[in-house]
Amino acid sequence: MGPLYHLTKEVDRKKALEGALKLLKKDGILVAAFISQYAPIQDCFAYLDFEGYEGEINELLHYLKNGENKDGSGFTTAYFTSVEEARSLMNEYGLKELAFAGVENLLGCKEQEILKRSEEEQKKWLELGMALAEDEKLYGMSQHFLYVGKKCVDKF
Repeated sequence: MGPLYHLTKEVDRKKALEGALKLLKKDGILVAAFISQYAPIQDCFAYLDFEGYEGEINELLHYLKNGENKDGSGFTTAYFTSVEEARSLMNEYGLKELAFAGVENLLGCKEQEILKRSEEEQKKWLELGMALAEDEKLYGMSQHFLYVGKKCVDKF
């Protein structure tokens, strides 16, 4: 399937899911990606030098109320979502959740530093990231969510 976060309207996300499910056979696997509503804040932390943030705090907090981002305002056109909203959307279609993971979790803001390490050191940090990815308590700390589900009903 792919990223649902480039579809800013719920009706478009549902249309994309319905189209994918029409093509998917029963017991087929659907994979979808979402961007967390906390991703803009995490991204800001990753590049912030704390010498002075020129933007308004409300600009960052706005994604917690309205996840829509217009092209040209810090990132491309996208929709930032909560864990609950992402899972709820997928559950509407009778999918059996096989996995839900928080991608770029606590380590996301240290990506550049980790990439400067040796390959052996990078693997250690990747292992930690993988271990934390399915910890529900940390989902909100993730920049992306990855959903994997199985089509159980053949109504589409």
